[in-house]
Amino acid sequence: MLHCLDEETIEPYMDEDRDYLGYLIRQKEAGRIRNIGFSSHAKTETLKRFLDWYGRFDMALIQLNYLDWKLLDGCSQYEILKEHNIPVWVMEPMKGGILSALNEEAAGILKAESPSASISSWGFRFLYSLDNVQTVLSDMSSVEQVKENAELFDRLMSLDENEMKTLMKASDVFIKGMGVPCSGCGYCRGLCPVGIDIPLMIKAFNEHSVGGETWKIEGLSCAVPASECVSCGACVKRCPQNIQIPEFLERFNLQETIVTVDAIGGCRRVIEAIETRGGSYVIPVKENQPGFLRAIKEKVKELEESGEIKELDFAENVNKGHGRIEKYRLAMIKNTAFVYEKMGAESYLNTVAGIGIIDKRVTEKVSGKAEIKESRTYVIINLEGMRKRC
Repeated sequence: MLHCLDEETIEPYMDEDRDYLGYLIRQKEAGRIRNIGFSSHAKTETLKRFLDWYGRFDMALIQLNYLDWKLLDGCSQYEILKEHNIPVWVMEPMKGGILSALNEEAAGILKAESPSASISSWGFRFLYSLDNVQTVLSDMSSVEQVKENAELFDRLMSLDENEMKTLMKASDVFIKGMGVPCSGCGYCRGLCPVGIDIPLMIKAFNEHSVGGETWKIEGLSCAVPASECVSCGACVKRCPQNIQIPEFLERFNLQETIVTVDAIGGCRRVIEAIETRGGSYVIPVKENQPGFLRAIKEKVKELEESGEIKELDFAENVNKGHGRIEKYRLAMIKNTAFVYEKMGAESYLNTVAGIGIIDKRVTEKVSGKAEIKESRTYVIINLEGMRKRC
């Protein structure tokens, strides 16, 4: 499988000198592999370009659900794959759990149509109604969840025409309530005198509003930040939805906002984007930063052996729905001088104010027996209040 097609990986994948795809084709011809596929987080135009170059894949793994059908142009991407006779495998069918917890108005529409059906079942039935969907990957963390999903899929039925209309109505209501009602027409693009990519900003904001992570990388690292808006109104005059765009752009000020990003957000450009907008960050340090991770582990070991790490907080969360008990313990290293000694004076723009150590202990019943899993995560923090205490 070619992993994670997007705007950055498409060029290497299509590079004839690197010959990634050619290698896979030769292995298939030799009988060493049976199928060739790819996963994608690409924009629609990128996906189309890639498949125009080579469109004979055996499967494609894409993010697809009834919310992204419109929000992220999932409909067009599904149709492009169908035109190329490429079976669709689905990731994020519940959009990270968002579609299991709709707002009251959207959920009310679905309950009025089918009072006994769960909110989650609508998302799975939507995908079951698409004839080119071959496989649905649903995130599950326990045997009980596997059983629940297996029972649900065992009795799934396609949505009829009226149910599909009802679902799309609920989706529209949810989208309207979550952020900016932008259709993505792009009429405003190119009109901004300072060059702000307005459609991208709105898309990023809407993704954030429903719990997505992408906005924190893509939206915050635009070449021209939202703060450069001069409120000229040229974009508003061309907007078919009459969105008051300058007012919206003011909401991209990150003061008094804590941005949580996955480990990929630890890059310089993302931290700089958060800092310049007055925001704070909490970013995990993982294996993609081996030197930094090693330095933190060495420091933690040193402090643990000397007894200098102070426990700041202890919390317990009980998930009764799936029989899980999750316990978290947080410790904090406030003296971060070692970061710059190990990584260089300009590392992380000299903004790291603390290192968090999060110990997680999960007790879960599996086949009637209690299983315990423990893990540790390290995070870097630049909270303004913490900086003043350091």
